Amino acid sequence: FYTNGPGYLYCLGISPPVVASVDFDPDTFNLARHGKVATVYVELPVEYDPKDVDMSLIRLNGVLPPVDSRLRFADKNGNGIPELVLKFDSKLLCNILEVGDEIVITITGTLNDKTPFSGYDTIKVIDTRVVINHRAIGIISGRR
Repeated sequence: FYTNGPGYLYCLGISPPVVASVDFDPDTFNLARHGKVATVYVELPVEYDPKDVDMSLIRLNGVLPPVDSRLRFADKNGNGIPELVLKFDSKLLCNILEVGDEIVITITGTLNDKTPFSGYDTIKVIDTRVVINHRAIGIISGRR
């Protein structure tokens, strides 16, 4: 067995996943937000074609599938390499994300030829309902 960064343990003789670049949008996710979806951009190394991704096997943090199984592409970072565009239900994200400054979002998946890939992004997760409640408590108690 060997490791390839946090959260990865591989058995010798089994190839590690292809390392993908992942960009979760927004960079700060508000658990109280009212948007319907969060977008994740996944860029595979140039030798892999994002059109070969098996959408049925993609997961965010090992559990959440995208809301749409259609392949969509963009070049958000402008480097000429297409990124796979994934949409995830914001309400379901609220069930699996915790408040914190450095929350890891991991995307895993498989290409049609069974080649696994994975990548991660680090985001900030906030909950403005907590801030609003603290302010309300301060005003009610006479503290501001």
